[in-house]
Amino acid sequence: MRFGLLAGAVGLLVFLILFQQALLTGLINQFIGALKNQSGEVLVYNGQARKNLEGSIILPDQQAAIAEVEGVAVASPFGQATFTVTADGDETDAVIFGYQLGNPGEPTTLISGRLPEGADEALASEKHAERLALLRPIPYEMSLPNHESGQNGPSVFHGRALSLNISSGGMLILMAQAPLLDLVIKVHVPTPVALAETPTHAEVRWIRKVPFSASGSEASFFVGLKFLFSAGR
Repeated sequence: MRFGLLAGAVGLLVFLILFQQALLTGLINQFIGALKNQSGEVLVYNGQARKNLEGSIILPDQQAAIAEVEGVAVASPFGQATFTVTADGDETDAVIFGYQLGNPGEPTTLISGRLPEGADEALASEKHAERLALLRPIPYEMSLPNHESGQNGPSVFHGRALSLNISSGGMLILMAQAPLLDLVIKVHVPTPVALAETPTHAEVRWIRKVPFSASGSEASFFVGLKFLFSAGR
């Protein structure tokens, strides 16, 4: 009897671990999926971009210098930005990747439809960003301006927040202090391995003060983050 209960408990635990692993692996893969499934073999970022594609700007003379590097067959621009688009009559935010037709950067995996054939076309993904509950303390880093840090230059602040939910595009966290709007912070997103975390850059999109708090306690803030696509290469 005891052996049966133990075997059932172990089986349930293994199922939950495998389920969480599949769930989180799918989410984390979507953070950089667009970069992993493009035809370019190497991505080159601006030195100040910290592997954040949206924040990386390569000037024409820099692109020409990259093309002169031995072993480089083609150096072509590849970028990403967030826009408000109209789809089926409704406005929504969309992350759009841009590349030169016929050059590195085009999607390598296409389930249905066709690739763009002109400058006025785009390929849309039908996959929706479903939010999933994720209650877990996560560390974060953010740079504070000199007038907030009290130092001559900006300083890096390390703290911990409570994640509330997550999707492929961002996450909702609870913080003990309100960050600056549009600030880019580094959050350590949990991976399927409980003790491992993936550093990811995210932009503060909105801030809401928690409308209630215990008497004498400090205020807390709901903070909406948008992931900024990055890759390890």
